[in-house]
Formats: sequence, C-alpha cells, structure tokens
Amino acid sequence: YDGNFDHYYANPYEVEIMGFPLPPWQLTVPKKDQVEVPTSLEITDENPVPAEFELIDTESKLRALIENLVGEREIAVDLEAHDFRSFQGFVCLLQLST
Repeated sequence: YDGNFDHYYANPYEVEIMGFPLPPWQLTVPKKDQVEVPTSLEITDENPVPAEFELIDTESKLRALIENLVGEREIAVDLEAHDFRSFQGFVCLLQLST
C-alpha cells in the first residue's frame, strides 16, 4: 500500500467471484411463511430436546451424509482452525447445518 487510493490490487479470485452464477432464489427476500426459524440449542420448557449432533468419523458416515445433503437447498458451513505450531493453520473442525 502506497498511501494513495488511486488504484487497488485485484483480488486473486476476482474472475471466479464475478463469474459465480447465483440462483435467482438466493437473491430474493423470502416471504415470512418461507423462513424456517432455527431450533434453539438451549434446553428449555419449550425445547426439551436439544438439536442433534453426529460426529462423522468414517468413510461410510461421510457417504451417508453426502446422500442426505444432496437434496438440501441450502447448507451452512463453519470451519474452525488452529495455528498452534503452524503459520497457515489447520482446519480442525467442520460444522454443517441445513
């Protein structure tokens, strides 16, 4: 950075970002009856059973997960990483939610 805002440095993924096709449904605001309220993870009188979690630690569980996710319209992904003894870090947890 040279202190001037006359120019910018291109994002190395600019071509991919600009060329990424978005389905029209992702760009529209859903109607109120189309919005699913997420299940709370807290155990309360209204929610006595917490959300279910499953550790995917075998290839067969991974294949079953993929089969279940194929029919989903939206999937949320969260990556957790650590950088202990590493400059770039390691992904140590991948969380998926539908």
